[in-house]
Amino acid sequence: ICEGRCPTQWPDAIICEGRCPCCGTKLTCTMRQAARQTTVAGWDYSDGAEGGAVKCPSDECGRLYVTNLCGGKPDFDSGKGHNHCTECPDFGQCI
Repeated sequence: ICEGRCPTQWPDAIICEGRCPCCGTKLTCTMRQAARQTTVAGWDYSDGAEGGAVKCPSDECGRLYVTNLCGGKPDFDSGKGHNHCTECPDFGQCI
């Protein structure tokens, strides 16, 4: 947000659109949903990413994290490859 890479219409602006990596269902995520996701994601990816921002409607899939917001290319991730912005050296510079 600070870098102007996502909309500022808080809290219901859609900041990420994509497909579930598990089943291919089209998904969206709002700022409100992303703000509620768990800070540290890596520990729960094998349990369905319970702290993720978005839940795929398919019963076969778990929750998903929104990642790479600072890079300007938000995407969905299971949590295994997600690092929250508190891990970044500064805004707009994801690791």
